[in-house]
Amino acid sequence: MGAKPQTDIIIAMPANPKKQIFLRWQAPEYNQTKRHPDWSWMVGILAFIVIILAIIFKNFLFALIVLLGAYSIITLEKREPNWPEIEISDKGILVGNNFYSYESVKSFWVEDNKDIDVLILHSGRLIFPYIHIYFYEIDPAEVQRTLAKFLPELKPKETAIDKVSEYFGF
Repeated sequence: MGAKPQTDIIIAMPANPKKQIFLRWQAPEYNQTKRHPDWSWMVGILAFIVIILAIIFKNFLFALIVLLGAYSIITLEKREPNWPEIEISDKGILVGNNFYSYESVKSFWVEDNKDIDVLILHSGRLIFPYIHIYFYEIDPAEVQRTLAKFLPELKPKETAIDKVSEYFGF
């Protein structure tokens, strides 16, 4: 993952007097799973077999979709995550350039994991309703106490997509 940037807990007023920042840190935009070097080869071989079968059945569009999908999966897997700055303020949560006001977020949940902790925001959107924000070196109880002043704390329901993506390490 790269060097871990410094983490700050700020209680004083920042340069912008209209916004009070309670917590600020940097964390990866996603938790990158360590994979065996042969993982890319297995995805490529599986895609190759499916492409050959699609060509045999004269389904060229499906073959093209599988080729592009396999290429995308392998390319994205090799990409290092960005480390956006995250701020929790009295106005909302800022993740890099994305701002989530407390009015646009229905609830939150803090997952206290052994490797990297996760702040889960329920945005209420129909597609991808949960926003995962990773953190470490900050006490999960501190994040929970800070957000509990502004949002209700509700554990999210685990969907079938969550279970499948966790099984495959995404």
